[in-house]
Amino acid sequence: MAESEVRRINCTACGAPLELYGGHKVETLTCSYCGTLLDAHADFNILKRHAEDQGRRSYLPLQIGIKGQLKGVEFRVIGLISYRAEEDVWTEFCLFSPTHGYAFLAWSNGHFVFHRRERDIPVPSRSWGDLKLKQKVRLGRHSFRFYEAYTAEVLDVAGELPWRAEVGDRLRVAEAIAPPYSLSQEMEGEETEYYLGEYLDHQEVAEAFGIEPRKPSGVHPAQPFRPSELGLALKASGLLFAPLAFLVLIGLMAVGGGNQVLKQALAWEQISQPEGAQTQDFRVSNAERLVEAKFITNVSNAWMWLEISLLKDGAPLFNTGKEISYYYGREGGESWSEGSQSAKLLFKVPEPGLYRLELNAEGGGSGYRSRVYIKVSEGVLLLRWFLILLLLTLLASFVPLIRRSTLETRRWAPVAEDEDD
Repeated sequence: MAESEVRRINCTACGAPLELYGGHKVETLTCSYCGTLLDAHADFNILKRHAEDQGRRSYLPLQIGIKGQLKGVEFRVIGLISYRAEEDVWTEFCLFSPTHGYAFLAWSNGHFVFHRRERDIPVPSRSWGDLKLKQKVRLGRHSFRFYEAYTAEVLDVAGELPWRAEVGDRLRVAEAIAPPYSLSQEMEGEETEYYLGEYLDHQEVAEAFGIEPRKPSGVHPAQPFRPSELGLALKASGLLFAPLAFLVLIGLMAVGGGNQVLKQALAWEQISQPEGAQTQDFRVSNAERLVEAKFITNVSNAWMWLEISLLKDGAPLFNTGKEISYYYGREGGESWSEGSQSAKLLFKVPEPGLYRLELNAEGGGSGYRSRVYIKVSEGVLLLRWFLILLLLTLLASFVPLIRRSTLETRRWAPVAEDEDD
């Protein structure tokens, strides 16, 4: 309909000026000023009077008369209906195109869904109210999953509509989803209609109608997952660097154990003396690299405390302590164990040369009198940093998958709670 063909009338109830944009299928006109329902096919005679404050929402993103292009078609907003179902309130804008007829744009918490009436009958065709959560609903070759069923009450009506709608009307609604699409079954009295919807990005709708975009809140049932540019970049980086990090880690595991410079065993009788016991000399050739000393025991259901000193030319450079404890047993028919029979010490020496370790031990429990096997290696690499690098690159590659899973959890959480109840 061209701009010059817009019709103008005065409300037959309050005399307010009204503009008509819809086609010949419009059945009713609700005055935006006084709320009176008028008959579009009978000289706009009064059908029913409503209160002026019949539930009009304080903010609506679209106004009656505004034009915008959706799905390649120019539509004009000719009317609206606001609904309530329990705590949820939403508005459906009636759109009209002279070439493509009527459509609806639902707005809820900032989300937009474009609806058109579906002539084909889905399977099952009976009431969906008794369907189980995520049960399949088929429309032709497309499959949807049942989401929820509820009763919606009309809060507000304004403008032109291709059917008669009044404040207080109630209809039973059931929805199935296959993001970004939705399929709804609407039942009022003996009539059943189906509507196929498609989720639209709020930026797309804002650009189409020339309005200020507002970021949606929450997750809409039909909202598709759209990975962010950052998520895609992290995934690409993870897929590129994770194999490299894995190969580096494998290579370091093969050579990162360093060169063994001492292997010796000390008996419990030696290390438990007040003066302790010393190892043989071992040579460290590079003072810039890490030295690792491992202490391996056979303690069993016992603990051992090792007082350890590093000596050079008989003088102590540092001393520290390490606890070794290992316990096991059976409880409730199951075996258990905790602790470890070994300990590890990492250190650096001040300069290349000969060094030795001095050990002094005490312990307790049923099997603490154990021989201590000592292995010292120089040039050890800390593999944990490369392992962390590998884990981070793997995590980066899964960022979109994690975000998709989070979205799905948030999508189904409201109705899953109802199902549990």
